[in-house]
Amino acid sequence: MQSLNFRKNVVKIIKSNKKVTFRLGMLIAFVCLLVANNFIKVNADTQQQTTEAVQVKQKDGEYTVKVTMEGGSGRATIESPTTLVVKKGKAYAKIIWSSPNYDYMILEKKTYYPENKEGNSEFLLPVLAFDKPIKVNADTTAMSVPHEIEYTLTFEKSSISGTGNKNVIFIKVGIISLILVAIVGIVFLRKKKRGKKNETT
Repeated sequence: MQSLNFRKNVVKIIKSNKKVTFRLGMLIAFVCLLVANNFIKVNADTQQQTTEAVQVKQKDGEYTVKVTMEGGSGRATIESPTTLVVKKGKAYAKIIWSSPNYDYMILEKKTYYPENKEGNSEFLLPVLAFDKPIKVNADTTAMSVPHEIEYTLTFEKSSISGTGNKNVIFIKVGIISLILVAIVGIVFLRKKKRGKKNETT
């Protein structure tokens, strides 16, 4: 009986305050949507951090970084220090093998192919973390049957060196040179036109 009376009282309150109840319901729904959206965003950000290149403070350009590789039989090696490429604030590393027989690498279930057609195999991989081993798989065709081998790559953050501004300097010099050539050309044409006018007069 008490529970029945309580329900009746609740129904009466809701009926007498329909506007308040509606607004309260809308507010609760909005809060739920906001919480759900933040939850999805946090999960997405966490996933991106594990699959995307790590953010670095260096400006866009090329640097060098020491990399240590472990795994395999030890016959194959990679160049170290290697080139660290920073694009839009994110770090990518060139992995240059001592052999031309690596036809692909797998990092976080994504397949990467060589960037060169001749010489030792070269790959450009995103750096997922510094000072921590990163698991990769590399497929070699040196054996009678292609074989995937598991390795770990560790990039030493404190070893990053270089200005990273070489490409930027070349671009600026090129732009300035083009501007100077254009100015000289315009001045030359104007002088030529003036000379023709003087001849006709």
